Amino acid sequence: MTMADSLVFCTYFDSRYLPRALALFTSLRRHAATARLYALCMDDLAYEVLEGLSWEGLIPVRLAQFEEGDGALAAAKANRSRVEYYFTCTPSLPRYLMDRNPEIERIFYIDADFYFFSDAAAIGDEMGSGSVYIVEHRFPQSQRALEKYGRFNVGILGFRNDASGRQCLERWRCLCLQWCYDRLEDGRFADQKYLDDWPAAVDGLVISQHPGINLGPWNKANYRLDAADRVPRVNGVPVVCYHFHGMSFYRGGLVELQRADYGSPLGRNWTRWLYKPYLRELASVKRHLPAAERGDLRYPGLMALLGLLPRLARSQFLLQIGTRVVG
Repeated sequence: MTMADSLVFCTYFDSRYLPRALALFTSLRRHAATARLYALCMDDLAYEVLEGLSWEGLIPVRLAQFEEGDGALAAAKANRSRVEYYFTCTPSLPRYLMDRNPEIERIFYIDADFYFFSDAAAIGDEMGSGSVYIVEHRFPQSQRALEKYGRFNVGILGFRNDASGRQCLERWRCLCLQWCYDRLEDGRFADQKYLDDWPAAVDGLVISQHPGINLGPWNKANYRLDAADRVPRVNGVPVVCYHFHGMSFYRGGLVELQRADYGSPLGRNWTRWLYKPYLRELASVKRHLPAAERGDLRYPGLMALLGLLPRLARSQFLLQIGTRVVG
């Protein structure tokens, strides 16, 4: 099986996100046995952990190696925050990987907080022979104001190693190097708002129509969720991958499932078929990590915990004890 024959993904994260990144990979390989995931490790600890695991198909990339010889990236790193630099790297990562692995025919960038529930081939099938693949946020009418942050979500994108795909990446990279900040300014927002221009500017663009690809808490109000043979379905079709954006983890196993500004709490089916399996997977993959490297938890003091109380009416919490999830 060659790289051209299998799905190729890339992502980036630091050591705080290790459990989520490992959960992403285990779910990907479960639903696409030959898939590869290139992981840009934003700190040395993340790289050392992945190198030590030596999981087939999970390919760590050291940050220093990625940055080597890229003066434009170094200049950008000097004038923005850590998270803004991470955003800046998004278009540079698939470009870097295709430059060094010309046999890659197409590559999908995916955020580390995704999780696969069914056949990942659906993403490649939907992209087909297209050069660039993007997914809309699909905000419901009640959340339409959030579109100021972008019509499309950067969580998952695909690029073919052809003239149009490479041109799109290069143009996006140049824009992010010039301006990529975690704020709204002059019609821009981080690396994401730039995608609004792609329908008019990119040849071979494919806009996803699959409701189960990049399903997320911001668009849940659009859909009905159930399950068949223990596979979650959205409006009757399998959920391919869910974007677990906005989750917060607290001392004692308390987990806030979504940001309060995403509207009403999740219903029972959403917690049963999506969130609980994901939390159990996070607990499972943490067993592969030394205790000091399990990350992904914040430890607020008593006053911070008390500050959560007003959000209980607007959000939703679960309690996780080992692999058992209550709520």
